[in-house]
Amino acid sequence: MAVAGAVGLGGMGNAAAQNLNAGFVLDEMTPGQRISYIQGVMDGLAYSRFLQDRPDTTVYDCIVNWYQTEHESKHRFVMRWLAKHPEKPANVLLYTIVKKECGA
Repeated sequence: MAVAGAVGLGGMGNAAAQNLNAGFVLDEMTPGQRISYIQGVMDGLAYSRFLQDRPDTTVYDCIVNWYQTEHESKHRFVMRWLAKHPEKPANVLLYTIVKKECGA
């Protein structure tokens, strides 16, 4: 996840990398950076569950498919969720969605 986050941040600098609360993601990242960051967190959460649960891929498949299926509506849902909690760490907020949707 750290690598995905670093790649998604592009040239934002070290201070930005250490303050990834939801408000920062919404207010400081470009739309492309937001999508890359969120996709990176989702991929990291899915992969960590794959490693934990293998050979069972049920939760992994759920996480991957949840964000990819009806991507635009899911992305709007994620943006609204982040906007409700601007002071919270964005990755933790994304985990709460995954936990609710997939039991992760």
